[in-house]
Amino acid sequence: QNPYRHKAATRKSLFRAIVRSLHNVKDVPFIFFAKHDDLYIINKAVLYVQKNEQTSKLIIVHCTSDTRNTKSMSEHVKLIDVLYPKIKISLLIVEGAFGPGLVEWLSIELGVPINAMFISCPDKEFAMKIQELRGMRIITT
Repeated sequence: QNPYRHKAATRKSLFRAIVRSLHNVKDVPFIFFAKHDDLYIINKAVLYVQKNEQTSKLIIVHCTSDTRNTKSMSEHVKLIDVLYPKIKISLLIVEGAFGPGLVEWLSIELGVPINAMFISCPDKEFAMKIQELRGMRIITT
């Protein structure tokens, strides 16, 4: 019996477990809440995720009371998805107002931790306090 054979098998098994774990990390989607149909801001969010996160999935979430006027945003997200082939970028239109309840619901429904969610820099009309974001990140200016 070769004692090194067991070590090689253990290393191979460990390597497979590490690779599987890395794939699982890349499979966790990230969410960017887009307040407006702004191609420049959405592009900045994708660039941030591409540079700083280990994911291959990004969901752009737009909260609105009027889901009929989202065609332009849908086209913009399709364009961005084509421009960044290493990240699967999709759009989710949510009928309702952005707030802590909606964030919590999306976290549970989509299986995305709140610290994997982003918003752009809040403006003076932003109704929530920063503490209410509960770990959500602010990524663009």
